[in-house]
Amino acid sequence: MAPSLKRVLASHKLRAQSLPDELEALLVAYVAELSLQKHRSEHTRRSYLHHARCLVESAHLENPAARQAREFLDARILRDHVRDCSSTISAASQAQKISALRGFIGFLYRRGQLDEDLSRHLERPRVPKSLIKVCGEEPLLKIRQALHAKGERERLLFEMLYGSGLRISEANAITWDALRSSEQSLEILGKGKKRRVVPLSSEGFRLLTILKNKMRGTPGPFPEAPRTLHRWVAAWALLVPEAELRLHPHALRHSLASHLLQRGTKLPEIQRLLGHSRLTTTERYTHLNLDDLIRIYDESFEGGVRARKASKKAKT
Repeated sequence: MAPSLKRVLASHKLRAQSLPDELEALLVAYVAELSLQKHRSEHTRRSYLHHARCLVESAHLENPAARQAREFLDARILRDHVRDCSSTISAASQAQKISALRGFIGFLYRRGQLDEDLSRHLERPRVPKSLIKVCGEEPLLKIRQALHAKGERERLLFEMLYGSGLRISEANAITWDALRSSEQSLEILGKGKKRRVVPLSSEGFRLLTILKNKMRGTPGPFPEAPRTLHRWVAAWALLVPEAELRLHPHALRHSLASHLLQRGTKLPEIQRLLGHSRLTTTERYTHLNLDDLIRIYDESFEGGVRARKASKKAKT
């Protein structure tokens, strides 16, 4: 078993009740599938394993002598478990739990542990979509200026998060080999093990080139734990106290997307930059009004323009 899988399982066994070896092996196989076939991140594996284990532990109490899921898990027990666990959590957390349980139930069904796919009994709650908060351009430009008094690595992190739109996990995983000097860009391994190439700002390219020479022997510019980079970003808000910002890494990514949209960048281009699988995800990064969204859609999809013209002709 890969070391990361061992860590994930061990962290849950510390708090879990004892389960029969057959069920422990089933959870191990589930985590392996999430990693090797589904290419889920370690964070996702931890979350999905947590929900799967909670279901197995609570359902197994119905029949402690059982060694297969079909012997202790049915539609009633599944619904009762979801109801009991969902009474004190938000709709968003409920939706995440349902997604995790659907994945685990499907795994059990494919493995022959269940006679039917019980996931059809699970319905995701409606989660209201909230607009993402972004930072204004002026405070971010002031932060970029103030960071000149900081170290080169903090300045580089800002350029990667706001200049290139990277996730903090992507920046943290950057290696020197990711730099494409001839194109002034980076090759990123993003969510779902998907690769994409993102441009570097001139300042980001300069800083990365300098650090590559200075930090020989390290895997990349940010060997620290992700929490350290989070603390750097949170502290940047103190550089512009008048703006009263609450900074976190994703806020810079959100802000870049919103600012690019306001400047007329097409949605598919931003989608490629951020590495979104679906265009609908990219839409959430905008604070533009409906008229601006329609204009961007029309510019991005020529079919929209033709459809509008055809509609006007039909009315006349």
